[in-house]
Amino acid sequence: VPIRARGRVIGGLCLVNKNGAADFTVEDEHAIEQLAARAGKAIEIARLYQSEALERAWLQATIDHMPEGVILTDARGLAQVKNKSIQAFPRDTGAMDLLGQAARYDLRFPNGDPVPPDGRRPAGALTDGVTVQSEFLLRHADGRLVPMLVSAAPVFDEAGHRSGAVTVHQDISTLKELEHLREEWSSIVAHDLRQPAGVITVSADLLARTLDPQHGEQALKVVHHIRRSAKRLKQMIGDLFDMS
Repeated sequence: VPIRARGRVIGGLCLVNKNGAADFTVEDEHAIEQLAARAGKAIEIARLYQSEALERAWLQATIDHMPEGVILTDARGLAQVKNKSIQAFPRDTGAMDLLGQAARYDLRFPNGDPVPPDGRRPAGALTDGVTVQSEFLLRHADGRLVPMLVSAAPVFDEAGHRSGAVTVHQDISTLKELEHLREEWSSIVAHDLRQPAGVITVSADLLARTLDPQHGEQALKVVHHIRRSAKRLKQMIGDLFDMS
């Protein structure tokens, strides 16, 4: 009896009569046909499970090699897939999100304030839409707050319904450290430039007071330009110091 799946033969069942026993009956034939039909369904289901498991393994292997933290959630907001980069961050926060699920990540605004339920990214992607690189702080398992750029987007099924969401966390600690070093460097440069600029201004004032009229109007103009440029330089240094 052929075993079929999706209209094609994928195998067969072979039964033979025993010596001295009765021949197969019509009822026996119907029974083995039903058994072959069930076997076909079972084999097809097993193949589907195997295919899905392989695709899931490919997906997990792919996102595990990403430096960004990735979370895939279903329509209920439950995490179905997480990669290695994000697995050091889950913790018991005691809070709930918009979908009524336990908030497993201590997400905070850049100023350190906790993010309310309506601001959490996976739930927001399932209700509001796409979030592109919003800056947050995410608490690590060791207690430190790590600056993150968080992006989230809904996942749609064939019917156009939101079936889940994908959230990506990009660690920007290195960028923040470079930004801090740049600000610190600018502050040091601005501070160090104040002294020579002050010396130029004082020297120009002293020169203006010591010049005799016999030096002429041209000499006074040169001193005036020095004083004016030194004043403008001091203003620029002040602006650089304030900005840093």
